[in-house]
Amino acid sequence: MKRIILSLFMISTGLLFSQNNDQIENKKGIKILPLKGEFAIGIDASPFLRYIGDIFGSGSSNYALNGNKFLADYFGSNTIYGKYMLTDKNAIRANMRITTLNGTENFKVLDNSNITAGSDSLLTDKRITSIDAFSIGLGYEFRRGKSRIRGIYGGDIFFQTSKQQVDYSYGNGYSATNITPTSMFDSGGNTLTGFGAPVFERRKYDKGGRTYGVGLRAFVGIEYYIAPKICFGTEFGYGFAYTNITEGSRATEFYNSNLVNDNGTIGGVDERKVIFGKSSNFSTNTDNFNGALYLMFYF
Repeated sequence: MKRIILSLFMISTGLLFSQNNDQIENKKGIKILPLKGEFAIGIDASPFLRYIGDIFGSGSSNYALNGNKFLADYFGSNTIYGKYMLTDKNAIRANMRITTLNGTENFKVLDNSNITAGSDSLLTDKRITSIDAFSIGLGYEFRRGKSRIRGIYGGDIFFQTSKQQVDYSYGNGYSATNITPTSMFDSGGNTLTGFGAPVFERRKYDKGGRTYGVGLRAFVGIEYYIAPKICFGTEFGYGFAYTNITEGSRATEFYNSNLVNDNGTIGGVDERKVIFGKSSNFSTNTDNFNGALYLMFYF
């Protein structure tokens, strides 16, 4: 492991003492390249390029250059990405993504207590999904070149965590006289058609384990400055990540006529639960060979 980490940092620093990053100016004397103390914000250029492609392609969507530049599979899209120029030749990089989702889906089902009234008498089943994800990365970048095309290389470290949970609630309850209540979800959590169907067992919740990931990545790429402080760029990298997932669980509910209750009565709603143990994995991967492009603004 130590040898892998050392090799990745050597890729980032091996050319440190031989690099150059000569400044250039346009015809008006305006400096084109970023300078010490300037910040940068980067965005995925794919939507812009698809728009241009659609203009010349009679409206057909152009996805040839679509892809994610921001740390590939480690982070995913919709990442905030920025730089700060420590010198004219070196920069620190940072990227972050914060995701939260709390969504409720409502489904109408037949009311078993008033079934003779037909479909006009309806209750509501719900599926409630909660997702949270956070990722952050820090990196160091070297730059070299003598024209509008500049080479970049360096290394990134990153951390991420995420969790997902799905809960189900039902309008029709279980009872001794209704052991197959009309429901919109079965034991597998599948959505049924129409106004639901009688089910003997149905999903109660899915609680995914909390995922934690850390990793290190070496990268190399190019930037082409189309105007002062504005450039297109692309990069690819090689990195490794360690991921740990905590314990998760899944449960279904059903009516158990043999269940002995605390008060001595027989019969009631029972739960069938499955526990998913902890897991971990170590992965290495190359990224961004699909030619994804980004657009960077320095100021």
